[in-house]
Amino acid sequence: MLGCKNKIVQLKPYDKLWIELYESEKNKIINQIDNYIVSIEHIGSTSIKNLIAKPIIDIVISLNSVKKYKKIARKMVDIGYEFKGEGGISGRLFFIKQDSSRTYFHVHAFINGSQEYINHILFRDYLRVHHLYTDDYSKLKLQLFEKFENDRLAYTEGKNEFIKKILVKARNKYEKYQKEYNQPFKGWDFSYIKKRMTNEEVDWKYQKIIEKYLPNINCLLDMGTGGGEVLSSIKGLPLCTIATEGYRPNVSIAKKKLASLGIKVVRVNKGNQLPLQNNKFDLVINRHESYDPKEVYRVLTPNGIFITQQVGGKECHELNDFLGTHCNLEYDFWNLSYAINQISDYLKISESKTQYLQTTFLDIGAVLYYLKAVMWQIPQFTVLEYFEKLILLEQYISENKKFTCTSERFLIIGRKTK
Repeated sequence: MLGCKNKIVQLKPYDKLWIELYESEKNKIINQIDNYIVSIEHIGSTSIKNLIAKPIIDIVISLNSVKKYKKIARKMVDIGYEFKGEGGISGRLFFIKQDSSRTYFHVHAFINGSQEYINHILFRDYLRVHHLYTDDYSKLKLQLFEKFENDRLAYTEGKNEFIKKILVKARNKYEKYQKEYNQPFKGWDFSYIKKRMTNEEVDWKYQKIIEKYLPNINCLLDMGTGGGEVLSSIKGLPLCTIATEGYRPNVSIAKKKLASLGIKVVRVNKGNQLPLQNNKFDLVINRHESYDPKEVYRVLTPNGIFITQQVGGKECHELNDFLGTHCNLEYDFWNLSYAINQISDYLKISESKTQYLQTTFLDIGAVLYYLKAVMWQIPQFTVLEYFEKLILLEQYISENKKFTCTSERFLIIGRKTK
């Protein structure tokens, strides 16, 4: 250890035990105040690999409310913490605790969305990725220790300029990511990243397949029309053409786009139930929309045809792998084989095929826009939660000129025969 027990400033080389101590303490805190916690994170120097640090495990908590701070404080006291009020930082609930190993725990709790909370995460993640700055920070700490080992206040103030410098860099990058993520997305329009993301096309032509059936169709249903982009591109639509859409922001867009074609847009609620009459449609088409085979069967006329192009459940799984999160398990099972088995109970399959394609992102902004648009890729995604991984992904794209992942598309055509 650098510094003796009777010194005010004590520094130790990085110890992987700090992670275990944090995890253990986190569980104790969650057991006490889980109802108030939005998120809880290990921060400070003990959370950054290879950085020398005072043996203090800093923990930051985002709270859904601070109105009952007295109740929170009592619960924290029950597991050995001392409540220090704001501790010099406005809006903070500050707690300290020392265990038998002389390891200290500092807990900093803020209301959800607090800039102080965000700063803690940005500083930590930026140093975790930029190892040269981590080395610089260690050197600075050693220099300050040489001068101020008995003056903790001076030691702390000596780090301020470095911390400010890193925070400026981290915030600039964070704001850049947020700007890309917050770009408006309407309908199913990816034109904002048209030259920054490329998708291989399937061998079959969805619109052409549909157009082949249209001469004998009196009434057509397009399920999940989005903003009406694909439907409006199909030639020869029958006078009786109806579209459904479940995503509220897209409904008005689709209505505006399809009104000139005389196409009615019906909003559907969650659950794949179609507010449409039985045996009405000679052709039901569906591009990348969920469906209930029983409902499709119900609205089809006898000998009616169902054409669907679907996205596999492990869409772009390499992106999830890189960002350290599982693909949405709700759709993990979804592939051609499963879909055929499911729909064969209702329709006779006349054609099916699948194809694996490449989706390529040329910059980090394209990834962020994609995650905003395809919100089910990583449900409840936030730039802050994935900030460290996003920096690493940006570095990867810079070095490799791209990030490529795998997409699965499959096509099924079935007929109602009974």
